[in-house]
Amino acid sequence: MERQQVGSSSSSSSSYDVFINFRGEDTRNTFVGHLYRALRGRGFHVFIDNKDVRKGEDIEPELLEAIKGSKLSIAVLSKTYAESRWADQSELIEKVVETASIRLNRVPLIDVKYPVGLESRIESLLSLLSNTSSEDVQFLGICGLGGIGKTTIATAFYNRTFRNFSKSCFVHDIKQKASQPNDILLILDDVDNHTQLDALAGDINWFGLGSRIIITTRDQSILGRVPQNNRKVYEPKELNAKESLQLFSSYAFYMDQPPEDYMQLSIDIVHTTGGLPLPLEVLGSDLSMTKDEEVWKSMHRILKQVPHNDVYTKLKISYDNLQDDIEKAMFLDVACCCIENE
Repeated sequence: MERQQVGSSSSSSSSYDVFINFRGEDTRNTFVGHLYRALRGRGFHVFIDNKDVRKGEDIEPELLEAIKGSKLSIAVLSKTYAESRWADQSELIEKVVETASIRLNRVPLIDVKYPVGLESRIESLLSLLSNTSSEDVQFLGICGLGGIGKTTIATAFYNRTFRNFSKSCFVHDIKQKASQPNDILLILDDVDNHTQLDALAGDINWFGLGSRIIITTRDQSILGRVPQNNRKVYEPKELNAKESLQLFSSYAFYMDQPPEDYMQLSIDIVHTTGGLPLPLEVLGSDLSMTKDEEVWKSMHRILKQVPHNDVYTKLKISYDNLQDDIEKAMFLDVACCCIENE
């Protein structure tokens, strides 16, 4: 993933995301100028010509190169748009930028449903990377046990930063896709052996200046072959008691806190998860199907006997506790959705 270098409009050697095609001073310093800045603000490499080509004039080689090298062209046809109110212009510009994002496949990934405690973790990641040179190729491992939210953090980080780069890609579940051809990479999800990393990002010289290769893995030693100066490791912490209760309650009751009559029981169940987001999400979703207090108490008694980091056993207990095939099918649907955001 190569960091986008936004050059001036006189640079003919660069390829562009968007070429803005217009004519006339009535739009150059108003609508076109606003559109140009809006596209730049979204991370697009934009060409805007500073010269007005008149009818019958030859198009300069520089302009031809910019046209050929652009992925998308936007034509602005107007003589009087400068007279319209900025609020109408703003709305139209936003629609144009969103359309360009979709056409160029520069749209964010689907966010987690309840981003409890996520913001502080993204800030920690950004802070960790801010201590490196903007031109260095940097590998960052998001490392930790299953269920702690590595993929969720990586997804949120991708959404926050992908527009700052000229190319970006999120490859989910490397274990299943390592044998498939891939372009320049941003995030490699769920790497579990050296072979996968070697095949997809085996040499820092494969990447342009300023590239950031994010790897989620349970095994920190995966990064051992990356040069010391080109790697960092981030180990997410478990959610604290307040965050855990909020996340569980969001799934179990669809609100930030449990109702008073379920408060202590919820606290007790939450305590058994050790602050791991995945079991909090799945248990909350499972228990939302019933408000039978005895079922909740039974679940709590069983969960207390399972170590905090044994995520699989906790989820299996929740599944086995269900009464019929319909509930089990619903549970598996929920669990699959949650695991995608591990």
